[in-house]
Amino acid sequence: MRDRAREIATVVAERLGDPDTVRPIAERSAAAVGVPGTWHPLSLATGFPGVALLHLAIPRRHNRHLEMADRHLRATQAHIPAAASPSVLEGFGSMIAVAALANRATGRYLRITDTGLRWLADLTERTAADQNDAWNTGAIAADDRVWDFACGLTGAVRVLLAATEAAGTQFVGAIHSALGALVRLARPVQTQVWGDLPGWWIPPGSPRFTAGGLDTGLAHGISGPLALLALATRAGITVAGQAEAMRVIADWLIAQRLPDHRWPAIVGLDGTAAGRAATRSAWCYGVAGTARALILAGHALGDPAVVDVGVAALQAMATQNETSWQLLGPTVCHGTAGVLLVVQRTAIESADATLSTLTDQLASNLINGFDAAAPFGYRHVHDVGPGGPVLADIPGVLLGAAGIALALWSYAEPHQTTSTAWSQLLLVN
Repeated sequence: MRDRAREIATVVAERLGDPDTVRPIAERSAAAVGVPGTWHPLSLATGFPGVALLHLAIPRRHNRHLEMADRHLRATQAHIPAAASPSVLEGFGSMIAVAALANRATGRYLRITDTGLRWLADLTERTAADQNDAWNTGAIAADDRVWDFACGLTGAVRVLLAATEAAGTQFVGAIHSALGALVRLARPVQTQVWGDLPGWWIPPGSPRFTAGGLDTGLAHGISGPLALLALATRAGITVAGQAEAMRVIADWLIAQRLPDHRWPAIVGLDGTAAGRAATRSAWCYGVAGTARALILAGHALGDPAVVDVGVAALQAMATQNETSWQLLGPTVCHGTAGVLLVVQRTAIESADATLSTLTDQLASNLINGFDAAAPFGYRHVHDVGPGGPVLADIPGVLLGAAGIALALWSYAEPHQTTSTAWSQLLLVN
């Protein structure tokens, strides 16, 4: 199976070799789906930076893949937006995240990495300062897009943390500022209608959740900051109250766990499960992402009981019917590839036989799902409508074929640094 996984990953990488070929396929597919957000050239989730990441994960002896990575990174440069955002999934931040990882692996991209990381550190520090100013002047809620992984501080700090671990203390000041803001999320706030709520509450009227609530997910919710705080702790970078904040968040997530070891995506402001189905097991929302955050936090806190909660949630998947996982297709964000990343990493750390078997099961599902007739070998399940799945040909990491190929390559080469370092960006390790 590992040989087959390696073979499929290489085939997908070859199909994603030429950005001039990739672009029109993705554009036509996004237009057919009717949702432009399913493709953007400057996006780690859907576009060229994610494809570059795939080519960089292929061992360096394959010089052709380094050339492909160069071409995809160059293809992003015409799409850098004027507006600044700390997101490392969309916009300039996504290009910087990939360039920084590429620089560590290959020694290339030094100039853009240095310039880009300085830009990201400055923006991170300013974003954290603005949020603290808002709190200090009476705000009792923080915009979740400011602190989450997908759009905000959590993702940006993960990139700065990796760069700091590799090259010294250059960005520690910015990291400290952001960690301080994330720690402050764990303070309770007093609301007139709902009483005391955790500081990461989302007020009614939010663009994402009009009813408001408490988001448990890794991509958009509080599991992301928990994982980031744990990773910073293990790297020796801490601020006042960091351990206490991890404990508050971990205890809250454990309290929200359902009897079947799953989590609701959204907990209502009245304390009841709300919003999306409570049974999803994906990386972005549900078992895989939240369990991994708890495992990282348990290790950082030195608390095996917290680790055990996360491991037990993953083990429970092995006894459940696969359809109950409610995975949406093969991709990293909503689907099988993201769960494979988490389960395999945890299986390696824990030497757990159940998780090792589940790893092979998930990899087999991906291998068997390869579609030679699809332009990139795999298709993103954008939605499931009355007529069945709505499919799209997307090249990127979170929603596209590149992420699936990366997960397969990591499965085939679990101890090879270049094949696993990319998942740092996803808070997996």
